[in-house]
Amino acid sequence: MEAPNSNVKKELIDIASEHIRSNYVKGKHHIAAALKTKTNIYLSLHLDTKGFDVCAEPIAISNALADNGSEFEYIVAVILNSDNTTSVISPCGNCRQILLEYIPSVSVIIDDQDHHKTSKPSELLPNPY
Repeated sequence: MEAPNSNVKKELIDIASEHIRSNYVKGKHHIAAALKTKTNIYLSLHLDTKGFDVCAEPIAISNALADNGSEFEYIVAVILNSDNTTSVISPCGNCRQILLEYIPSVSVIIDDQDHHKTSKPSELLPNPY
């Protein structure tokens, strides 16, 4: 029997996967994030540019904060693979710092050898800036 949060994790991964598949534009974005609060799910896309990239996770956080979102539960980022499948990816170092500063209580869904687990931002970034 799966733990209760396993269904929530799968649902959020599926939502983020559908978001990137539905909105994929080559050279513009290939990663989507989904951030679940107690009352809403906020979606975002990674912005690919020639000079720098903007990750999907901080955009999702910003969308939630602009909407007065609170009680952050889970966040996940997925990448669209060349065969149209998606994979859960871990946040980059900058995103880990942002997660720790803005939503430290969130559970970050990450891939762990054939299954998905959650970690707190402080576990992903044990010695923050």
